Amino acid sequence: HRLQRAIPHASLTLIEGAGHLVHLDAPAELAGDLVRWATATR
Repeated sequence: HRLQRAIPHASLTLIEGAGHLVHLDAPAELAGDLVRWATATR
């Protein structure tokens, strides 16, 4: 949360139940969030 406040235009997305290995813990949720982020930053 500290980095989000320190970096202009930063956003933070938390995926419930996922730990440091979010790509293994919640791959579908991560993929969806990445697609939404990439689409929004075009």
